[in-house]
Amino acid sequence: MATLPGVRVLKGKYGTWLTGNGQSVLIASEADLDHPAAELVETLVAEGLLADMGHLYGATVMLTTRCNLTCSYCYQNESADEEIPVRIPRQTLTANRVAEVRDFVAAQMHANGKSALHVLLTGGEPLLQYGSCQLLLENLAPPGMAGVQMLTNAVLLTADRACGLSAAGLTSLQVSFDGF
Repeated sequence: MATLPGVRVLKGKYGTWLTGNGQSVLIASEADLDHPAAELVETLVAEGLLADMGHLYGATVMLTTRCNLTCSYCYQNESADEEIPVRIPRQTLTANRVAEVRDFVAAQMHANGKSALHVLLTGGEPLLQYGSCQLLLENLAPPGMAGVQMLTNAVLLTADRACGLSAAGLTSLQVSFDGF
């Protein structure tokens, strides 16, 4: 459902529940969610379920290509066996590159007339670069941070790190439990 970003769809007995932004709304089961009518989108915005996305710029930042797990489906194909080559070269976002990312994002936001930023932090495993993650969020806050999501296996997530990331602007985590 790419036309309604950030909204989850839950089919129910009496219709379809749409959830997002901490809100839920029940809609008629005959609604076309692949091509929602303008009045449905207006209702979702009015209910606070779907934010007006016209001002929002989305940036996905890969903090590292490395991972601490070996999930069988993963593109990175990490392995303890050094004879098995990785699929993409090992890279990490260094402190020196954080300013470049910030400047690029700010320039793109300005060029596209966007005033708010949503960041998706990914990897490999982004928590392997916790320090760079903190620094990145601190540097991206001035362009107008609207939200930050992280895709992680959470193996390295501690209470202190969770608090630090939350204070730096992290608004949600998507956790994968697929590794060994």
